[in-house]
Amino acid sequence: MALHLFFLCPYAVEMWYTLASVTGQVYFTPEMSVQQIWLSSWARLRNQRPSRPKRKAWEAVFAAAIWLLWKQRNKVVFGGYLTTPNLLAREVVVESNLWLHNPG
Repeated sequence: MALHLFFLCPYAVEMWYTLASVTGQVYFTPEMSVQQIWLSSWARLRNQRPSRPKRKAWEAVFAAAIWLLWKQRNKVVFGGYLTTPNLLAREVVVESNLWLHNPG
């Protein structure tokens, strides 16, 4: 279920593609799967030996995306409320920035 919820369902796929565009974290082609996009992004980042802040930013975006997809799933199941994938991707950026700048 987790693989489908976070990476394979059409809603999640659209959110990941939007997030990739919004953050400029990754370069991708339309035929790449969500997993391929983010794995290649991580590999590229690791090969560049990024600064700690850049690595932390990537990790925060990825974690916030998973967290907010889960929260969105709960909103749908328990309240019937659905945010658009584009709006959710933007919420990921805001949330990850909050995590990075307010770690306490």
